[in-house]
Amino acid sequence: MNKRNYLVYMKNILLPCLLFCMITGVFTGALVFGFKWLASLVMTYAHHLYEFISAHPIYILPGVVVLAVLALAAFGIARICPNTKGGGIPTAIAILRGVITFRWVRNLLGTFTASLITFFVGVPLGNEGPCVLLGTGGGKGAVSVMGKKSKAWERYIMTGGASAGFAVATGAPISGIFFALEEAHQRFSPMIVMAACSSVMFGVGTEAWLVSVTGKSFTLFDVSVSPLAMRDAWIALLVGVCVGLFAVLFSHVQRWIFGIFKTKLKQINSIVKIFTIYLLVFLVGVFTSFTYIGTGHELLLAILENRMVWYVLLLLLVLRMCLSLVANAANITGGLFIPMIALGGIVSSLLANGFIQLGLMDASLYVSVVVLGISACLASMVKVPITAIVFTFEVLTGTTNMLHTLVAVTFAYLVTEMFRVPSMNEMVIEARVDEINEGKEIVVVDTFVEVKPGSFVIGKQVRDIFWPHNLFVLSVKHSESRAMQDSEGGKSIQEGDTLHLRFQTCDFESTKAELLALVGEQDILEERAGMV
Repeated sequence: MNKRNYLVYMKNILLPCLLFCMITGVFTGALVFGFKWLASLVMTYAHHLYEFISAHPIYILPGVVVLAVLALAAFGIARICPNTKGGGIPTAIAILRGVITFRWVRNLLGTFTASLITFFVGVPLGNEGPCVLLGTGGGKGAVSVMGKKSKAWERYIMTGGASAGFAVATGAPISGIFFALEEAHQRFSPMIVMAACSSVMFGVGTEAWLVSVTGKSFTLFDVSVSPLAMRDAWIALLVGVCVGLFAVLFSHVQRWIFGIFKTKLKQINSIVKIFTIYLLVFLVGVFTSFTYIGTGHELLLAILENRMVWYVLLLLLVLRMCLSLVANAANITGGLFIPMIALGGIVSSLLANGFIQLGLMDASLYVSVVVLGISACLASMVKVPITAIVFTFEVLTGTTNMLHTLVAVTFAYLVTEMFRVPSMNEMVIEARVDEINEGKEIVVVDTFVEVKPGSFVIGKQVRDIFWPHNLFVLSVKHSESRAMQDSEGGKSIQEGDTLHLRFQTCDFESTKAELLALVGEQDILEERAGMV
């Protein structure tokens, strides 16, 4: 790389990335820290309130009235901020891939408020999803504040913000980076790595500083696992297979519930659906325990301490699975990350206690088996085996049983692959996109564009660029050379290049604006676009 190209690389890529990611990371770290603090206060207050109503049933009716008001508020927020609906992580992923767009200020406020309502009611949805969505909004805000010329950086910096949100929410910075690579974009790229690493670094650093100043710490789990011997590898294998089979069942139930909401319940007003789910959760919490509802964090702690009897765990497995999926299908704001791994914890707890009762393993290995189940759950339900392994090592001291973790994750993933089970998040994204694009005409465009001087794509490889959704670069033609196909996306783009593109879209003008932000303003796109 000559001196001129190096200076251009520093000016156009490294320095903007570092600046944007610093702003995004600091903002996301502070915002998510404040959100987690406020959410913990809300959930603590809700816990006490549920205990009070359980002891004084006369307050059930006033509680139902409050639920109606909260359902109305949640419905209003969803109408004003449509991208706050449903799971935070699938929504964030769809935004990062360019499938949907959103208004960052409105959705930041909406996500923050609607999530607190969810936690107060005790709906079995977590706060990790909203944290990722908050980070995504913070990334878009950082780019928007810097001006229109920086629009091409949006999806990169939003990716960094989402990674920082995940890292701060879970206390797993490396998992936050892998979230961007393995789950959000499902590919490795230097640009993605730079954005994710930089944002996570500043986000986690900001949180660490706030923890030292306030004395408030939000550790996800504090577990101590016993080492499993080589002869115990069969335990990991069996846990992986059983959790994988449960993931298959979960996928079928999810598709069934989503189908019911899309067809039979489509005509029912959203506020009725929200209130009905709130009421079901309220009644379960009042007549049983707040631990049985809520995000699932308290339930996981109880499972890790082996404080739950087997028949209660079986009941909770069915109840929480159905309530979480129904709440997600009804577009109630909240995440599925903790509720999902809580289900994995239940399955592995049942297995561990069964092994102990049969005399097949020592009781001291109970926590180790539960941790294996959580790892296998991530790998099989979300289909992110690498992130599952890294998350276990970071948060659940999985390095103690590295080989066994690999065995559990591998076999859980293999089972879901055998049954062709899609990722839980991909199913949510698919349902969301179908809802957004319902009734819209799909336009197919085949066109040529010229790379203008100073445009964002110069010096970058085709595969490193976040092109508009469903856009394919068919060939790259340098000046004075013939067009070359680029099936691997490894060609570097130069000023003056002609790109042959093909894409499909439901919003031509929006896709056009996004593309021109990458290659430079020009009229040729609209003249040469062939719509079918």
